[in-house]
Amino acid sequence: MPAQPPSAVRRAVGNATAAALVVAGAMLASPAAAVDQGTVEGQPRKVVPGTGSLPSNVLVEDEVIVRWAEGVRGRDLDGLHRSTGVVVDDRLPNLEMDVLKVRSGVSVDAVIRSYERDPRVKFAEQGLRRYPQIVPNDTDFGDLWGLRNTGQTVGGIAGTNGADVDATTAWDTSLGGSSIANGVIVAVLDTGTRLAHEDLADKLWANPDEVVDGLDNDGNGYVDDIHGVNLTTGGSPNQVNGQCDQNGCPAHGTHVAGTIGAEFDNGLGVAGACPNCRIMSLRSNLSTGEIVEGFSYALEEGATIVNGSFGGPVWSKAERAAIMQAANQGVLFAFAAGNDALDNDMNSQSTSTGGISPSYPASYNVPGIIAVASSDNRDRYSTFSNWGRTSVDIAAPGTNVYSTMSVANNAYGFLSGTSMATPHIAGIAGLVRAHRPSLSPLQTVNALMRGVDQPSSLQLQTDAGAVGGDLTASQGRSDANSALTATTENATPDSDGFPTEANGITKSKNGSLAWPADVNDFFKKRLRKGATYEARLAVPPGKDFDLVVWTKAVKDTWQFTMGCYTGGACPQFRGGSFKGNGKDETVRFKAKYAGVHYFHATSYFSNGNYTMKVVKV
Repeated sequence: MPAQPPSAVRRAVGNATAAALVVAGAMLASPAAAVDQGTVEGQPRKVVPGTGSLPSNVLVEDEVIVRWAEGVRGRDLDGLHRSTGVVVDDRLPNLEMDVLKVRSGVSVDAVIRSYERDPRVKFAEQGLRRYPQIVPNDTDFGDLWGLRNTGQTVGGIAGTNGADVDATTAWDTSLGGSSIANGVIVAVLDTGTRLAHEDLADKLWANPDEVVDGLDNDGNGYVDDIHGVNLTTGGSPNQVNGQCDQNGCPAHGTHVAGTIGAEFDNGLGVAGACPNCRIMSLRSNLSTGEIVEGFSYALEEGATIVNGSFGGPVWSKAERAAIMQAANQGVLFAFAAGNDALDNDMNSQSTSTGGISPSYPASYNVPGIIAVASSDNRDRYSTFSNWGRTSVDIAAPGTNVYSTMSVANNAYGFLSGTSMATPHIAGIAGLVRAHRPSLSPLQTVNALMRGVDQPSSLQLQTDAGAVGGDLTASQGRSDANSALTATTENATPDSDGFPTEANGITKSKNGSLAWPADVNDFFKKRLRKGATYEARLAVPPGKDFDLVVWTKAVKDTWQFTMGCYTGGACPQFRGGSFKGNGKDETVRFKAKYAGVHYFHATSYFSNGNYTMKVVKV
């Protein structure tokens, strides 16, 4: 980090590009406009529980997800469902979940309370809405600087030779399978894919047990799901109602699919990062219910990689549990880090975009997730990209990415965003999994992270100067060829920035924090039920540190559920102190249970030494 005043850094890192419109997790703009044309003033602000500002459409008003308790089957809850005024929209046995629709006039809060009281239910949660973030002879391959950068000019900006994922070299070793017919299956959970696109039609996964006859031939609950499923309607992704082969298919999902696996060496358009990968289309409106249903379908039908170019600010039990369940059964998840120029290691809000960090699902601390930041054609972090030394894993090309579009069957175009960076990683993961099929999702993530390039230019460009180094866990931009042979040694060493790796504290501990490398420290201590305790954080002069106390249920660094933002129930949060520069922080509380509590020291764009004390008063 350059020697710049923290206030200048804060002003700069909160800026967002002024020349692009953020839609569905991508920066939709012309190539020239997607490049930073200057910034607007804006500084991140802290998000204090109960005072955060969320978009009005984050909640899905009529959706509840229920996780069954251990040993319970879905049918065991049918009577409870009837009595609480809900209907089962989807039953997902492989995730041990039911997605429920709440009848009109029935209180969602009352429904959730009913389920939380029943011992057959592990948890119940209201749904949330996420938002979409060999050289071939393909005619427009020269525009794919992310796959091969020769210094070509894109959007008026000359690139840097080699600032790419080195895909063409990797293809000499792996194409994602010996042929398309047996290639790795990548599920694209997104806004839909134009299945008839000339560069995608021959790259689609085909369900071997289904035919188009209006029947559910394979008994999986979906009719005519040949190339995937439309999770919004429960039908095939290319059915007449809302099909993506007619007008109305958003550009986002088709663009993502093309970056992963557009047909290679066919004399048309573009090529995907994984030439022989097969695309499973999961069309969704990105509610929690449809997201977990998409995970369930991908797991059931053999996808080993899921691309999730979407995100949002609220922590979800159901989403996290579904990812954990599928990852444990061999599915790797690539998720977009977010487009708000925020640090996902912090809980803060951009005054420019309204976005809040951390962004989920990218920020869940779950093995098998790889969280993706965006880089540009000069090997710099994109001005819109989120970052995070412990919560974001890797960078990939995401500015001015050329790929398939859905405005017409055979259209192509430029988009920018972490949504565009993520499918590069999903495609490269396909190359690695085909070449080294014995690797687990976590081992594949380690290979991707261990195989990065670390160019000195990979820095965050701010008004205060360039900020480099500790902005992602790998501190690098993906390199497909290196990932094919990279070690699978743990690429994310233990960090006291997670509650699961907290250090014990008896009475007092000294520590230090330094943005951006080390923003969070966790300590744990067993407390007596009913006793009153005081946690104190002595802050270095002129620095802005904060103090948070969490219950034993906390799993991730910032586990703020919807109630934490709206002033409702915030179950894992026990108390916090969020004062300004140089002010010591204190939280006094009564222990409601006997056992471990967590004490969290966090830096707000600051560095220095502190002392944490936890005493009974």
